[in-house]
Amino acid sequence: MRWVGSLTAAVICVSGGFAWGQADRAEIPVRDNPVFQGVQDHINRLCEAHDAKLFALQTEADLIHQMIDARAKFLELLDLDLDKPRQTPPVLQVGRIMCDGYEIEKLIIQSAPGVPIPCTLYRPTGGPAQKPALLVPHGHSGRDRPIYQKAYQRFVKAGFIVLAKDGWGKQERRSTGHETRGGHLFLTGASLMALELFDNVRCIDYLASRADVDDNRIGMTGTSGGGSQTLFCAAVDTRLAAASPTCAATSLRADLADTDMCICELLTDLLTVGDHSTFLAMAYPRSILVVNGVQDYIFPIQGARASVRDARRLYALGKKEDRMRLAEFDAPHSWHDDMVAEQIRFFRQAFEMPPLKEIPSADAFRSYRELQCYPEGDMPADSLTLADLHRQRITSFLTKEKQRQDGPAASSRQDFLTDMIRQRWSQPVASPQNVQQESLGPDRSHFSQQERIHWTSGLGGKVSVLVTTPLDPTMTAAARKQLVVRLHGDGEADRLEKYYWNDRIRTHATVVELTYTGKSLNPHETGQIATALLSSGKSLLAERVRDLLVTLAVVDDLDLVDEGHNLTLLGHGYDGPLLLAAAPLLPENAHLLLDRSQVSYAVGPEVDLETEELGAETAHWTVLPNLARRLDLADLVEIAQPRRITLFHPLDAARQPLATADWQALLPAAQADASARVEVLGADRPRRELFRRLNQIVTFPLAP
Repeated sequence: MRWVGSLTAAVICVSGGFAWGQADRAEIPVRDNPVFQGVQDHINRLCEAHDAKLFALQTEADLIHQMIDARAKFLELLDLDLDKPRQTPPVLQVGRIMCDGYEIEKLIIQSAPGVPIPCTLYRPTGGPAQKPALLVPHGHSGRDRPIYQKAYQRFVKAGFIVLAKDGWGKQERRSTGHETRGGHLFLTGASLMALELFDNVRCIDYLASRADVDDNRIGMTGTSGGGSQTLFCAAVDTRLAAASPTCAATSLRADLADTDMCICELLTDLLTVGDHSTFLAMAYPRSILVVNGVQDYIFPIQGARASVRDARRLYALGKKEDRMRLAEFDAPHSWHDDMVAEQIRFFRQAFEMPPLKEIPSADAFRSYRELQCYPEGDMPADSLTLADLHRQRITSFLTKEKQRQDGPAASSRQDFLTDMIRQRWSQPVASPQNVQQESLGPDRSHFSQQERIHWTSGLGGKVSVLVTTPLDPTMTAAARKQLVVRLHGDGEADRLEKYYWNDRIRTHATVVELTYTGKSLNPHETGQIATALLSSGKSLLAERVRDLLVTLAVVDDLDLVDEGHNLTLLGHGYDGPLLLAAAPLLPENAHLLLDRSQVSYAVGPEVDLETEELGAETAHWTVLPNLARRLDLADLVEIAQPRRITLFHPLDAARQPLATADWQALLPAAQADASARVEVLGADRPRRELFRRLNQIVTFPLAP
């Protein structure tokens, strides 16, 4: 054990010794909620497989080969080619601030066309002609915040050139979008993580081009979101000679199932590459100092200990375990002064600089206006936003798909969709074991009788259905010929809808109201589960499609309806995309009714899945990764054939109502060759028409 500081607010020790303070979360947590535990079990299985692969490595050559493969897979998921030659990015210096012993250059680095990055570069005015440099991205605030300014000032006074940049959606780039606005990028295989990582790579390109920077001594550090950027950038950019992620490393096994990480710190299928230990080991043989607070609730300390322990074991294969260390502080999620002091010592040692007699302190705080690079403190109007990027990518992919096949056969697109869903649900569709039934007697209207049926979902937790059948014996036979599946209950319905269900639908049909996996979770929890599944190779949308198919199997197994019955399914809001995704897997006589549901990712004033229904800074549960590389939601309507679809008040990509004429323009092919199959009641039609139409479908069904 090596003590590196003794403080009132924090005590530090390097991994291998006793850590002051306690982390509340176990290395492998046990969850109270069965849905979260089901996700945890899935994560555990992936991590166990990774552990077995890594523990099988016996030599340094084995390690290097494995980490090369991991890097290649990671870059493929990021959709980045960092090995392709790049020009030094254009840079515009827009200001300079002279300080005591250093100066601040205000720069705008052009990462890519339409992607300017406002930066401040802190440069010592004395010392050797070439100096070591640190890239220091901020977390989820901005580079003007005192916590970051203090770190920049202390690093520059310790002899480093320091480059601080604005991240997507932060500081002067606030209008570009971040957090929930980044989740929809998964639809085309893009990600906020990739955008941030590429910006960091371009900043390293710039630092390496400066005459006053020793390009063999470039490092990177940051806290929280900046620490996560440090972790992942060090894994793929070998020009970083040393790195120190702060309050960012943990283990996905300890934290992913109910994570409070931002979407910029996660990626579709991230855990299929490995846990944080793998990304730390990808930096081999370079020096890494992981800094964490033992009270950090976002990045649990037990996870950090486990990841550094496993990464040290891998470093030991090349006898470099002394280059992978953990510094623990009795502190919350922060960037404490003493954390920065330890990092100054670390980087000076890693860059073979003599130790300082005294660690420098920070000086004056500077205002946002003083540090801003644009006169108004905001981006140019032509700067790329996340919504712009998503629209460009989705339009490009869908245009290329159309040109490639000149209207691809519906069957090939159906296969693309169904294969994707099957790959991302927990297990194949099968009749569940231990189906439990409970009679609830007559409903309040005494028109119908009710029964509750439930079983364990494939993921974890309970799936249940409320089955309602007519009490009138003269209607029983007719009701067995009509199955109506409703993806919401009366508690989510308005009064007009309740009247129709009670007076008409339940008296003429067997009605099944489905409570699918995670239905009882609040929006934040749903976002957590959705993000955890996307990051580990699964999908909550796919799982709920599976729940729907298993429900139909249970209905058949219990002989609740006659063979050859008519099938109608109704989904409101986000349940509409769920029905569209499930359509090719449903019986061909199914009739789908979508009420106020989004029917396009590409058409609308702004492409964005941020809504009041999603409170978490996470991915939306309806996102199916890479779907929009080939299909828009409107295409799902078309490939659902021969199933009938009724769209009531359909919504565009910005969840704004589409008039009937707008819908016809959106997908003219469906209107031209299947007008009897696709029916649209646009925003110009009164709401009561939806339930009148549902009543007609159930009471007077059309022949298949």
